[in-house]
Amino acid sequence: MSAERSATGGGAAAAGLYVHVPFCRTRCVYCDFATEACEAVPEGYVGAVLREAELYGERKDELWRSSFSSFDTLYLGGGTPSLLPPKAWAELLSGLGERLPLGGLCEVTAEANPDDVQPRLLDAMAAAGVTRVSLGVQSLRQEDLLWLGRRHSAEQAVTAAREIRARGISLALDLMYGLPRASPSAWREVLLRAIELEPMHISCYELTVEAGTPLGARGRAGEIVCVEEERLMELFLMARSVLGSAGYEQYEVSNYARGPASRSRHNQKYWDHRPYLGLGPAAHSFAMRRRWWNHRRYEDYLGALSVGGLGVESCEHLDHAQLRLERLMLGFRRSEGLPVSFLSALRGGALSLSRLVAEGLLDVSCDRAAPTAQGLLLSNQLPLRFSERPSRGW
Repeated sequence: MSAERSATGGGAAAAGLYVHVPFCRTRCVYCDFATEACEAVPEGYVGAVLREAELYGERKDELWRSSFSSFDTLYLGGGTPSLLPPKAWAELLSGLGERLPLGGLCEVTAEANPDDVQPRLLDAMAAAGVTRVSLGVQSLRQEDLLWLGRRHSAEQAVTAAREIRARGISLALDLMYGLPRASPSAWREVLLRAIELEPMHISCYELTVEAGTPLGARGRAGEIVCVEEERLMELFLMARSVLGSAGYEQYEVSNYARGPASRSRHNQKYWDHRPYLGLGPAAHSFAMRRRWWNHRRYEDYLGALSVGGLGVESCEHLDHAQLRLERLMLGFRRSEGLPVSFLSALRGGALSLSRLVAEGLLDVSCDRAAPTAQGLLLSNQLPLRFSERPSRGW
């Protein structure tokens, strides 16, 4: 699919549906996501999301007909979706199916915290149609978890992973590297322990110290020293080597899968500029060069719905230059890279491409310019090597 066709939502490709569950029992010290701390999901949350889905389902405009005629992936993220009580899963997923065209779902993912994972909850999730659980392990070393302020223990993470796999649900693990106290050997230990749990998918995210978080405050106070760039590069390459040796392919900078069938189909929609619809507070949507997002605060979101409108706070319309830049940024994060024809059409693109190949940052084969291991390390810099303006078309 061409960038233009994908970005405008054209063609028969199904869209993705995202549901944001912005509630956590406690906020992690490194988290700057749109979440609210509470012991339980508010009673009216499921009803509000279903009301929003109903309002979208009643739309008949061109954007809806061309972009959201069908959905084939559903992703419940957060926050902490596993904070939803067992009885809420059937109500939410069946309710969404009654209001939106979800008949062709091939992947239903839910994020979960290890300390929430109990047999009754997993049984309810599986019965409701969840096919994939992304488990927020972060580390399998107890000292790392204590430093991160996570509620679960390493033992709970292992037990949760085994319980998920025992029910035939595809297991995905989220790991974090670049912790100031953790050595390279400690990161290798985490990777090897993760492999033993036999997940179909592993995500490795670099710890980022965000300004508005408790961790950011500790950084400003000089209590922690961020890991040097060279060490982060070493840890990144270690993950690529260790996971690659165990049969995991790196298909995106942070993501590894046991073959193409185990990749996150939903997340690939974001990277491909395919349409996706977001429900719930702070959820984002995209179609036909338009991106819009809901109110971040739960109360503001409820207020918008209560007066008969959607939960939308604002929107933007992306022009060709913005879409082109996003395509460069997203494309160079993926192992398959970008079409040579696309890059060559950019002003000065052919010269930039040849230089990046000579520098060992890109490999060219079958009209694809794919980042090498070193290229993936520098993926955020590669778009800057290409002109913003095309010399001809797309």
